[in-house]
Amino acid sequence: MPKKERELSFSGTFATDIALPGMMFASVVRSAVPSGKIKSVSLPGGTGKMELISAADVPGRNAVSMLGTDAEIFCTGDIRYKGEPVALVVGEDEREVRDAARKADVVVELDFSRKKADGERTAIIAARTEKSAGFSQDDFGKAPFVVDETWENAMRPLSMKETNAAAAYFDGDRLSVYAPNQWIHNMRESLSACTGIPRHKISVTRTPISKKSSSAIFQSEIAAAMAAIASIKTGRPVKLSYTRSEQESFVENPARITVRHKTAVSEDGRIIADDIRITADAGAYCPFAEEIAERLLLGASGIYKAEKRRVSVKILSSKNPPRSVKMKAIAMHDFFAAECQMQRIAEVTGISPKTLRKANLDAENALFGGIRIADAIDAVTQSLDPFIRRQDLSATKNDDCRTRKEFPGGFDSSAFDRKFFAYRMRESGTNFLDTVSPSVPNKVGTALACAVEGIGYAKRPTVLRTELHDDGKFVIESFPVSDADWGAWTRTVSDILKIDRTLVFLDPKIDEGKENNWPDTLSENTGIKARLLKECCAETRENLATGIRCASAGADAGGKPFVDAAFAACIVEVEIDACTLSVGIQRISVAFDCGRIQNKPLMEMQARLEIQKQLPQLMEGKLLSCNDIRIQFMESDGEPKQIGNIIDSVVPAAFASAVSVARGRTISRLPITERDILG
Repeated sequence: MPKKERELSFSGTFATDIALPGMMFASVVRSAVPSGKIKSVSLPGGTGKMELISAADVPGRNAVSMLGTDAEIFCTGDIRYKGEPVALVVGEDEREVRDAARKADVVVELDFSRKKADGERTAIIAARTEKSAGFSQDDFGKAPFVVDETWENAMRPLSMKETNAAAAYFDGDRLSVYAPNQWIHNMRESLSACTGIPRHKISVTRTPISKKSSSAIFQSEIAAAMAAIASIKTGRPVKLSYTRSEQESFVENPARITVRHKTAVSEDGRIIADDIRITADAGAYCPFAEEIAERLLLGASGIYKAEKRRVSVKILSSKNPPRSVKMKAIAMHDFFAAECQMQRIAEVTGISPKTLRKANLDAENALFGGIRIADAIDAVTQSLDPFIRRQDLSATKNDDCRTRKEFPGGFDSSAFDRKFFAYRMRESGTNFLDTVSPSVPNKVGTALACAVEGIGYAKRPTVLRTELHDDGKFVIESFPVSDADWGAWTRTVSDILKIDRTLVFLDPKIDEGKENNWPDTLSENTGIKARLLKECCAETRENLATGIRCASAGADAGGKPFVDAAFAACIVEVEIDACTLSVGIQRISVAFDCGRIQNKPLMEMQARLEIQKQLPQLMEGKLLSCNDIRIQFMESDGEPKQIGNIIDSVVPAAFASAVSVARGRTISRLPITERDILG
């Protein structure tokens, strides 16, 4: 190992691929039951020279602490959830170590006084927040329409990314740790507390981060602490890598979030009042419960306004394993519910989904300033006109007069409206199973969904510093960013300062006093940083104009809600086979408002890739596909914006609503099951 190491450095090698001389391997022994008391842990015979490490071997405090939340490194008393770590097996061969961990004998004293189902527990509120504006229950009694539905997007992304891992080496004086850590400051604090090693003698090398979620932040620190304790005891480097099963259960296990909308609507489709209640099961512990509650509160209404509104959010603790929340994509739960609710309102009131949305846009919300929401909705609905199938045209022509008569609240002549009403009338009021026959037409449905990407809350300042050296090099002081972001950054510097892009460098060195006191993946918002970089470049250009050759600049932002990426409107068209009842996606059309497009082919490829990622998650036990995906961009001179996770918000909502139209009944939860189709 080097004689002198920096306290913080970065590596392009995943922690799972780290190889150190003389390295041993570790695997976690976990509780097989959700409750009880740990009495003892032992290895079965024939395990060779493997070592069993438990709470008794922890030199310091047997816990990792984050934002006032403590999680035991190794369980010593009451078990909090099934799968909680109770010990660590360390040995020379990784396969044998994992096998021994599975066969370890864990003696548990069961608590029969709490005989409840796995995961069930008296609700404990970890965080709650509420916001109300002129809200009264009396509004629901006076309204001509009241729509009360509960929505849940429980889709689980395919687990394909690198698993959580950590490697550690203690040379008797200094501890070196390699991990995909997202909060360097807190990791060093936790490692110092559990090992007893002074903070300044702990070096952390950040490896590539494959999962940026709340659980990943915490699990990374727990794995690093385990590897460090094992290295101290064995005197050799130790690497701990999660199995794919562990990754899915403890790092990528999504929180269950339900959103209930009770909406009062006027005759003309105006939202009079909206009572929104959001509940999230965060599992056994969640350090970021307050942050999750605030972000869910911020996006609860989607892009719509209500004359009167109440939003309440509760984050619950349970006997489930800690649940994962991807902070930057958490708004997808809000938008899924808001868009499905708007579709349901359209069905109840007989008003076009397009007209209904445009009538209730929150145009005065500063968050959405400069976003051409109405234009994007028009663009995606009009885009269907050239793609209408012959049978769709015949259906809409035959039903056109009936449609105008039965749905006077808001019908226009766009292809989307004609198809939506024709499909809805065809399927409503019929017994679905009675129409299952090869001799009847397939069930068809279409639906619209909208969303903005990147709703968040910059609670803590995001800071960026740059410096132009006298040799012509332009240095940006920041944590490493993705290749795509770095390409955009170098273009920005080159365009503003007329500097060759090869002279732009990133300095990831973060000194002791400059470490973030908040997880980097939550505070290092790339959209905000792109804006700050432009401010730095503009300041540098002004300095150069006054004759200052060596110029430095800095900018910060924080404390306000923000939307840092694109707006999208999406239409999904589905067809349910009348004989087999299988669901197929006929077409997906998406219109984006992304500001100025710098690389259109790349943006389109990214959008298509994100759509393809969503398709396998929409139905349980079935891999859906779509051969007709239409992408269009509304170009403007506005600031370039990222697509980000916006597809996560629009495609699932449009799909669920389209299946509801085809099925003739409301589908309120994803992924959809065969039972949902059969009813």
